[in-house]
Amino acid sequence: MTKPVLPDNDGAQAAVRPSTQAAPPFPIDLARRIGAEPPLDGQEKPEPSQLDKALYWAAEGLHIFPCRTCIGIPLISDWHRGGSASRDKIVEWWLEYPEADIACMPEVCGYFVISGIGDIGMRTLDMLEAKYDGLGEDFRTETPWGSEHCWFPLNGKRVHSSFGLIGPGIRVFGPGQFLYLPNSLALLPGEILPTD
Repeated sequence: MTKPVLPDNDGAQAAVRPSTQAAPPFPIDLARRIGAEPPLDGQEKPEPSQLDKALYWAAEGLHIFPCRTCIGIPLISDWHRGGSASRDKIVEWWLEYPEADIACMPEVCGYFVISGIGDIGMRTLDMLEAKYDGLGEDFRTETPWGSEHCWFPLNGKRVHSSFGLIGPGIRVFGPGQFLYLPNSLALLPGEILPTD
């Protein structure tokens, strides 16, 4: 087998010498910074980081922004503009705040959301689905605290935000409101931490 050669500084050809030591795996943090998707050769697939999850939602077309973990306070000053779906911006944010919760303003992304908050909201959501033979959402997300968010396209409609208007424990996310995407730990008003 012929060894590959590279030109050296004076233009002559220099042989590439194989390393006698096993190369350490490429650092996952660096791989994420340059857009390489783990695993790289020789690495096991890591658990998805918050950055991985943020990039997933951005790839789905949602404009997101980071919030303080568990507390839910936005970590960027212009969050009210609706965040970003730009891979570069999301990588920048989550490298600065690697454990940040992931927030989204549905209206900016062309959606409104009807949520069943806590046990009461989930029972009401189940009753609404039974009454209307389903709700016809585009997709659903869940919180770690047992609430569900049903995402509906706006299609030019203007939807008003409310809590309890269409049923106990049902919240409608309309203009100017944000919610947290899966694996975020911040609580929405009405959610309760499990006691066990």
